[in-house]
Amino acid sequence: MNRDETGNNENRSERCVKRSVGERRSVMRCLVVYHCRFGNCRRIAENIARGLEEAGLEVELRSSSEARRVGAGFDLLALGSGTRMGRMTGPMRRFIRREIRGEAWAGKPFLAFGTGMRAQAGDEKHADWSARGAQRIYEALEAKGLKPASREARFYVSGMKGPLEDGEEERALELGREVGRRLSAPVD
Repeated sequence: MNRDETGNNENRSERCVKRSVGERRSVMRCLVVYHCRFGNCRRIAENIARGLEEAGLEVELRSSSEARRVGAGFDLLALGSGTRMGRMTGPMRRFIRREIRGEAWAGKPFLAFGTGMRAQAGDEKHADWSARGAQRIYEALEAKGLKPASREARFYVSGMKGPLEDGEEERALELGREVGRRLSAPVD
């Protein structure tokens, strides 16, 4: 539990970005950046991007190696990586450190996602590592002053190199649609 500016408790799922009543926006711009080794996180990123576009957002999709000097001219940042030893990948960590700096990003909404294997029943040693890259991205962006548009999203693969479990691409598409609708809709 965290406390907001007024001292009220709020949990992670309730700390989503809220816009003021009646606020209207032109088309929101979203940057989706991913890092993956085996193509699974790229497929998730593509589906999230497609869902955001279907909800009316303008989306740029880039791998972390292509995303250099991106600037803060975006209204939403979506970052994702595979999970390595319970962490986000090194290239994603470097992207966040190098590109998400300064006050220009503070207060902007973000979406954190990641891929990884499910913990096996009885494997207590690795149970907490399962697709945890998303959580690490979430924590890093929140520490830089960005505001979550959603809880971190974990997507599962059936083996070390994949493929994605059945239904994961559809879940990613729906997540993009949901976040896009919520952020682009006027608030009553």
